[in-house]
Amino acid sequence: MILFCVNLFAFQDTFEKQVIKWPDNVYTEKKKMFVGFRKVIDFIVDDFNRDGIQDVAIMRLDRNIPFCVSVINTNDYKYVFEQLQLQSPEKYLESGGKPYFTALKGHPVYKYIIFRNENGYLVIDLFDYRLKQVNTIKTSINLPLNLNKKSVVVLSFVFIGDWNRDFVPDLIFGLSAGKIAKPRAVFCYDLITGKKIFRYDIAPMLGNSSLIDLNQDGLSEILFSTNGASDGDYFGPFARDSSYLAILKNDLSNKILWRFGGESSYLRYEIYDITGDGFSDIIAYGFSVIDKEKNPSKIVLIDGRTQEIIASYMDDIDILDIEIVNNGPGKIPSIWILDRNRKIVALEFDRIPGKFRYDKEIDAKGIYKLVQRDDINGDGIPEMFFLNRFVHSLDIVNNEARLLGRILISENSFNAKLEVLNTSTNKERHYFLLCYAPQGNQFYKIYLPVNKIFPETGVLFKNKSLLLLIMFFICIIALSIFTWTKRRNQFLSNVVKSEKIGFLLVDNKLRVRAYNQTFLELLQIKKNKIHKRNLDDLLADRASSLKSALNLFILGVRDYYFNEIHMNIQGQMRDVAMEFFRCHRNKKTTWIGMLFIDISEATQTERLKAWGALAQRMVHKTKTPLGTIMLSLQRLHKTYSKNMPEKIAELDTYLNPALQEVRRVRDQVNMFVKFANINNAEKVNRDLNHVINGLLENYKRHAPEGVKWKLELEETPLPVRVDEEQLTEAVINILDNAVTAVKGKGDIEISVNRETHPLHDYGNVDCASIEIIDNGVGMDRGKIEKLFTPGYTTSDHGSGMGMVIAKSIIEMHEGEIFIDSTENLGTTVYIRLPLVK
Repeated sequence: MILFCVNLFAFQDTFEKQVIKWPDNVYTEKKKMFVGFRKVIDFIVDDFNRDGIQDVAIMRLDRNIPFCVSVINTNDYKYVFEQLQLQSPEKYLESGGKPYFTALKGHPVYKYIIFRNENGYLVIDLFDYRLKQVNTIKTSINLPLNLNKKSVVVLSFVFIGDWNRDFVPDLIFGLSAGKIAKPRAVFCYDLITGKKIFRYDIAPMLGNSSLIDLNQDGLSEILFSTNGASDGDYFGPFARDSSYLAILKNDLSNKILWRFGGESSYLRYEIYDITGDGFSDIIAYGFSVIDKEKNPSKIVLIDGRTQEIIASYMDDIDILDIEIVNNGPGKIPSIWILDRNRKIVALEFDRIPGKFRYDKEIDAKGIYKLVQRDDINGDGIPEMFFLNRFVHSLDIVNNEARLLGRILISENSFNAKLEVLNTSTNKERHYFLLCYAPQGNQFYKIYLPVNKIFPETGVLFKNKSLLLLIMFFICIIALSIFTWTKRRNQFLSNVVKSEKIGFLLVDNKLRVRAYNQTFLELLQIKKNKIHKRNLDDLLADRASSLKSALNLFILGVRDYYFNEIHMNIQGQMRDVAMEFFRCHRNKKTTWIGMLFIDISEATQTERLKAWGALAQRMVHKTKTPLGTIMLSLQRLHKTYSKNMPEKIAELDTYLNPALQEVRRVRDQVNMFVKFANINNAEKVNRDLNHVINGLLENYKRHAPEGVKWKLELEETPLPVRVDEEQLTEAVINILDNAVTAVKGKGDIEISVNRETHPLHDYGNVDCASIEIIDNGVGMDRGKIEKLFTPGYTTSDHGSGMGMVIAKSIIEMHEGEIFIDSTENLGTTVYIRLPLVK
């Protein structure tokens, strides 16, 4: 295999080709301990019972239970929970040769997910952190009854994101089928309702995928690759027998970034800001299995800002894989690309003129794929574990492509999974290792001594007097450090007590040294996975705008930086203010401090306060003059009617428009009065069915006759605690918009239902939902995002306050409101209110 290392810091005009061989006398680790489970298929390391000690969930086959998940403690190997019994393995979708049981990121309740086949349909099971099944989504996706045949359906990718920007996490996944060719599609499901948001079918097989905002316009897009298939139908923009790198946009349109090869061709990619412009770039590569001469392997670099290819490389290479390697704080990473010829070739990338350059070769002796990264010696640059199918080992390699050591594994292992345990120290690293082999998988716990991999870190003292003297000075230094650390911690404790401000402190190697709970909650990071970790690794899957701002600050010379960004927090897009600052000692940076605060609610609250104050002033200054004008116009009309009846018709042509405008302004003033008095609610228990039925009967008396109404109520009472007058006002504002959207001639449907909370058994409160659907003109995404902005209106006669008031009333009742709309098809408004226990 070939590993191409693109070192972006080297800008040499001339160079000579070097050939480097790896030594044979490296340290070989043989000490393994078998945990005791046979036929292990997969495992996940996590603190499942929240006791601060890591556990391991092992998916395995057992003599007594055909297919189960066992959760054991990593210290004493005792069972943490009862075994989770599953159905037979052939019922579950595979990914990478094993049933797909994995952790989810981005949802407060759903932590693990598994996909299975139930009577020919895809069913999605969702689990909480204790591996207790808390929800099931039954889809209408057809699957073959037997997943073990060659027509197998595999899961290509799965992740969580707010696709339709309704502040509710959505589940996005891709399926690829074999000979049956269906389904090959990207799916998106609402995790609250379980309803399908979209299905996007494609002709070729799906590869890997990411949810990312490449151009940083605030709209997430699905970046995905496809592989050329040899069977199936031809349809759509993607040819069945070619590989693509493309973007699926929020309106389900697509943009093809690169096309490669034909049948049995493959395309993969990695994401990183290589060009240093603050936008994530794409390093993509393509290779063909059956037609290498016609379609030789190729590497391209796609600029994330312009989404255009800016560099490419194609030579005598046979690419297998690529990896992006961290070269340390402030340094641009390298690109490592694996080839099938058992050697490493290093490339360099020149920003000017923007080309890849061949540098050197290294004999890699059979490296096959990257399994894991771990900063073994704590220098902030993680080492890499590569599966070596020629030597039957995991090869430990540093960022300079130097072989540090090997862990011997099972012969003929075609895959491996390695997870780092938090019991690892700077003297010994601990791992769980699962080797996949035709003769049977093998599960181990590995103890790796650090001084064997980095022998230069150990010091042997033969002079005892010198050793005692050194220890004496070390004690003095340690006491000084302890005193300074205690004072620093007291200072930090005072700084970070706020529950609203997130705080993070890193050293000059970007290793985490201090933080508070608010920071962990803002960036959704577990406490046991942060201390002394490198910041680049910690933010590997966080918001690209945050990483870009941080990289610019680290590489720059400024001591202070402030900005506001838009980032995803627990499935919702939020406004976050951030401050970065440096601490110096002897003119060198020793610490970098960071402050984060979620200003979304504060911003909205300040806006509403400002509009409320404006409403009060507007009412005070306009209500009396409006009354005077209207009274004068009415008296003028009465006087003319009595004294000059022959002129009244001519006068009405002037007075009626004036009276209409005055009434319109008066109505808008009344709207501001209602907005200013929203908080003065008098809540009582009411049946939501009764409230909605009553207000609709009154509303229909004044509604246009061309509107067709349909009302569906829940059969059982829905007790809610509300201010009936205010809730009626909120719903009427929404109905007014619906009538305007159908232009007085259309269908408006209202349904009231009970929604059972997925964690109802845990004491969570159920909700009552109101769904208002019209078949009017609809709205695009831009209008929906502005709909709750005070003063924004799509109507010539609107005040721009109707939906703002509706949202404020519903949220004041501890409820939620969501909008879903499609141009020329209609709009749906969802309202959820908590039921009274």
